[in-house]
Amino acid sequence: VKQPQQMSGFINNLSPKQKEALTQVKSKLSTLNEAQLNEFKLFSQKNGEDPTLLRFLRARDFDVDVSFKMLIDCLDWRNNFQGIGVRKITADTVKNEIKSGKSFYQGVDKEGRPVSYIIVKLHDNNTANLEEVQRFCVYMMEEGAKIMNPPIERGSVVFDMSGFGVKNLDLKVVQFIIDMLEKYYPESLGLAFILNSPWIFWGFWSVISGWLPANTTEKIKFISTDELKQYIDEKQLLTHYGGQSSHEFNPPLTPRK
Repeated sequence: VKQPQQMSGFINNLSPKQKEALTQVKSKLSTLNEAQLNEFKLFSQKNGEDPTLLRFLRARDFDVDVSFKMLIDCLDWRNNFQGIGVRKITADTVKNEIKSGKSFYQGVDKEGRPVSYIIVKLHDNNTANLEEVQRFCVYMMEEGAKIMNPPIERGSVVFDMSGFGVKNLDLKVVQFIIDMLEKYYPESLGLAFILNSPWIFWGFWSVISGWLPANTTEKIKFISTDELKQYIDEKQLLTHYGGQSSHEFNPPLTPRK
């Protein structure tokens, strides 16, 4: 018996039920208040209204009411984050984090998704300001959205664990990132690479993995530097990862040498 084709839930590959769910969610946009509607228009400006709504629908298995509630919560969060809102996070509000060089964008993976790098050893849990770190996480997500070209909707991230020690682990930041991706940037993660993780990290991973949704866990790969080339072309990789690309530090889009 021929199995029915599984529709992906993306704009050009929707089942009749998925199309109906999209129509229903669109009809609910008229119930947004002015601030929410204004933010939705800005939020969906680059990729378009339908692809943006489909991210929320896919994240909640096309349950119309649950997906729309998720959208409202996201818009309220974007308008009110840390009392200033996401759109008022500028490079100046995260200057210490940018200066550290702990995270940057460099190239794309083999699926054309922008790749961000997090150099974990450059984060010191004892000295970092939690609120600025959280702003920086949001800042990096927003910068990634700017360099993402439709129809690409997801980015990949490399957590470089080289030189990792206990002071570099910040569970509050880890929880914030997981919460942020799950609630406010649905369907934004392509793959997450945990690069060169030392044995000391595995005890913490048993805790962290319990916080992750199943669909996120499936996107996480523990790899070595040599294995990066399976996912990112050499021309897109920095030389110290065995690639051919070398750049000056120009935060947050390119790394420090």
